[in-house]
Amino acid sequence: MNDWALLTPVIGIVGLMLFLLLLRPLSALMRWLLRAALSLLGLAAVSLFGSPFGLTVGINAVTVATALVLGIPGVTALAVSRLILNL
Repeated sequence: MNDWALLTPVIGIVGLMLFLLLLRPLSALMRWLLRAALSLLGLAAVSLFGSPFGLTVGINAVTVATALVLGIPGVTALAVSRLILNL
């Protein structure tokens, strides 16, 4: 009997196990990337649509880090703090 005929199911099972082990971290990574993209989009939207009303949030390392870590609530907090402090 050919060795590949015996080895193919083993390779398939090991591959399936590796796929299932990596599925959870990959989904977490994709979820984080989606959250980061939405946060940066929200930051850009606040800067773009708020400029006629005098509400601009500068896009720099601190605001981007805040938006990435806190998400949409962080973008909202940046906009509200900009309104309150009028920096």
